[in-house]
Amino acid sequence: MFESIIALPSSNTRRIKSVKFLKTFASFNWNSVQVEINCRPRKKHNGPFTIRYTDFNSPPNKMIRCKHTPLESIKIKGSISNSNLEITCIFSEGTSRWVEAKIEGENKAMVNIIEKQLLTIFRLK
Repeated sequence: MFESIIALPSSNTRRIKSVKFLKTFASFNWNSVQVEINCRPRKKHNGPFTIRYTDFNSPPNKMIRCKHTPLESIKIKGSISNSNLEITCIFSEGTSRWVEAKIEGENKAMVNIIEKQLLTIFRLK
């Protein structure tokens, strides 16, 4: 089993709006996927709330229901051609600030391809 971990702090991360982030990963060829969207608490609620999806069935702009409260993070977990992928992105003011991705797979070439794809999406040029 091969594993690769990518961690990009805010100084190295390209700023991506949350809807574009979801659109980008909706275009991937997922075998199975889970999307978890965390929003900060609303005024009358005690804690943050989480919205979970098991697929990219909804349009990305409708998946994010944090219109009146700030978006905190998006976590995407799934598999692409026998490789497991887990991406966590922290948002501030609607744009990505910090990204962590973990790729696991039995085929090292596939892990490298996914890693290069993620770096071209997130890394500053």
